Amino acid sequence: MPEETTERVKQILEQRDFSQFIGLEEDQWFEAKGKSPYDLDTARDRYELAKDVSSFANAEGGFIIIGLEMEQLTDKMTEKAASTDLFCEEEFPIEKYNGIIKEHVYPRIKDLSVKWLEDSNHASLGIGCIEIPPQDQNNKLFLIKNVVEDSNILKQIVFGIAQRAHSSNNPLTIHQLHQKIKYGMSTESEKLTRIEDKVDLVLEASHESQRRALYEEINAPITKLENRIKRILSQE
Repeated sequence: MPEETTERVKQILEQRDFSQFIGLEEDQWFEAKGKSPYDLDTARDRYELAKDVSSFANAEGGFIIIGLEMEQLTDKMTEKAASTDLFCEEEFPIEKYNGIIKEHVYPRIKDLSVKWLEDSNHASLGIGCIEIPPQDQNNKLFLIKNVVEDSNILKQIVFGIAQRAHSSNNPLTIHQLHQKIKYGMSTESEKLTRIEDKVDLVLEASHESQRRALYEEINAPITKLENRIKRILSQE
């Protein structure tokens, strides 16, 4: 349940004893990384940061915790925190993180929080925390913009979408992206209209024979009268 994971993470962050993360498994609402997961001076890692953050925003929100060593769980196809990997506050440039997320994710993720927290047992050492709150459904999907190709930023030409699924941040395939754009961005009123249209089509198909019979019944006297008039005129 999302409440269980998110409340557990919030509790650990509040208590500031980050050794409590050890043993916690990644899932749809929690992802952990070592102390230097992104080289923010490279285009590739700026993209990775935008992908990771937007994937949570496109799902149900969650936490990216930076400063934990992870261990692969092959039987569950996920990872768990094996130990802490704490670092100094100076090693976590909050303004740069915020700037890159703002530059590469559209629209803006509401109430996004990027902060460094000191461990209660280790003075001057701590973790980085990126908290992505659940977002209004009407603001989704969150796009990754300024995608990089051959070290060149292609502004306003290419974009991508990633969504958190289980413990992975997977970009959508071109087919999935097309379907999301085609069907997933409509307003609720537009969706209801489409549903009503489909219901009408079903009703029309099911009652087509009755409608045809009624049409013939209504038009039969008119047709007879038209034929009689034609005969009279032809005799003249």
